[in-house]
Amino acid sequence: MSNMRKLERDSCSMLHLILKEKWYDMIDLGIKKEEYRDEIPHWERIYSWWSEDAGKTKVVAFQRGYKKPSMWFVVDGIGNSDVSVNPDWGEPDHPHHILFLGERVEVS
Repeated sequence: MSNMRKLERDSCSMLHLILKEKWYDMIDLGIKKEEYRDEIPHWERIYSWWSEDAGKTKVVAFQRGYKKPSMWFVVDGIGNSDVSVNPDWGEPDHPHHILFLGERVEVS
């Protein structure tokens, strides 16, 4: 981990998400490079988060269950889709918000 880019917490706009172990491990291993959230009113906040704090790096902090955040990724973009990009990673026939994950970073 020491070769990861380090970011100061005050230079980031953070979004904290809790993941089931399966999804956390797939992201940790670099298999899954996006995170889906159901297209329901609760997750519309992703777009507010994305547009606020201009100039700050958008970072998602993932937690495995309810443990403290242990991995952080720069978010390269957000979008939505009527179907999952990979049907094995969600409900393929339901619309989703998508966070496209960039580089893994350390946040201090």
